[in-house]
Amino acid sequence: MRCWQQRSVPEPVTHADGYPRQVDWPSVLDGMADGILILDRRFVLHWYNTAAGQQLGLERQRDLGWVLLSRISLPVLEDYISRADFNRPLQMPAPLNGHVMLEFCFRSQGDGTFWLVLVRDISHHYQLDQKQTDFLANISHELKTPVTVFRALLETIPDLPDQSPQWQQAWTLLQQQTERMQTIIDNQLLLLKMGESDRSYATETITMEPLLVALVEEARILSGARQHRFVLSVDPDVRLVANRGLIQCIVANLLTNAVCHTAPQTEVQLIWRCDDQGHPLLTVRDNGAGMASYHLPRLTDRYYRVITAQAAADHGGRCHGSGLGLALVKQALERCQAQLEIISHPGMGSSFTCRFQQS
Repeated sequence: MRCWQQRSVPEPVTHADGYPRQVDWPSVLDGMADGILILDRRFVLHWYNTAAGQQLGLERQRDLGWVLLSRISLPVLEDYISRADFNRPLQMPAPLNGHVMLEFCFRSQGDGTFWLVLVRDISHHYQLDQKQTDFLANISHELKTPVTVFRALLETIPDLPDQSPQWQQAWTLLQQQTERMQTIIDNQLLLLKMGESDRSYATETITMEPLLVALVEEARILSGARQHRFVLSVDPDVRLVANRGLIQCIVANLLTNAVCHTAPQTEVQLIWRCDDQGHPLLTVRDNGAGMASYHLPRLTDRYYRVITAQAAADHGGRCHGSGLGLALVKQALERCQAQLEIISHPGMGSSFTCRFQQS
């Protein structure tokens, strides 16, 4: 066997006298660039490293042994801890410098006996994201007015006399592309609105059947002459506590995605049920062309589109859709604390399942 194929077993670090050397973990953790806090189950501060002290303005003699929130007056952090939802990290300005953005990650350790809190300076990434958000918001608002003017002018063209077939074809193409641009702008603005971290959504108990029936009828109108076959299956006993507008956005975009990316007369199933663990499930399934597995991780990225030869032929050489529909679905599901599961194979169709928390 060649030397590079042999497994390398690290040797223990030892003192000069041959005895194993113990690693000084507090010194190692104290030298890290990211802040580290150790709290007990009551959020009493027991230890922190130098970086955390600088980030949060802590002093050892003054603050150790006290409840963290009694030493740092931060309503955002207090609300985050009171909600006890630590699956998503908290992002907030540093208490000593509002221009510095910190990210807090709480991890329960020792069977819940203490908390390990990681504090990272994400100012650079936050500023880049903010610049991108501002750019997209500005460009979307600036484009909204000229696109509205284009649409108004295009609506007057059919009334003009003596139009040749070539002009009619050009007008149809202009109208389709203007509508697509309007959809992109509307979806982008909706994505930006959903991305606002401080935006709250009122929830209610939703009876899903009438909502899904109405959305299927809208999808049937969108399908039009392509005559997709819609199959709706609803468990009437399964209800959902969520924001109605977000659920409408999720279902409408999944159905639109199925209609726009499958062949005419394709069957589209919409299924509402509950799994064995009691989680409500919403599934949109089609028997279309399907996709290769390497597309799946990027399907919810903004403007990512899968253009197959079959899809292009079905739409006359043009690929409908803005590339934002599944990004909207992902964003709305995150607001509902739900997950999207995608299964697709070439020639076997696609399945999009939304897994919600127990109602």
